[in-house]
Amino acid sequence: ILIFIVEKITADGSFDVQANPAEQELLVYPLLKTEVHVGLSCLQTHGNFLLKIFTLFEQKTIELIYLLYRTFHQVLFALFFLLKR
Repeated sequence: ILIFIVEKITADGSFDVQANPAEQELLVYPLLKTEVHVGLSCLQTHGNFLLKIFTLFEQKTIELIYLLYRTFHQVLFALFFLLKR
């Protein structure tokens, strides 16, 4: 088994939830959880981890963010507003 240790990770996964947009956070959560756990397993000490999340309403998502808060020296949030037509 090869294990790579890297300095920077971007977790930007998602999939089409147009059929059920109100459930986006719950539908995407298993992917987010996997991205975080895989990312943390191969990130070097003092590395950078960028995770794209659309919403933070569900308890499970908040707990995932708390894990990142407990793991990293600094956690930053950026809120982007996009206009959809």
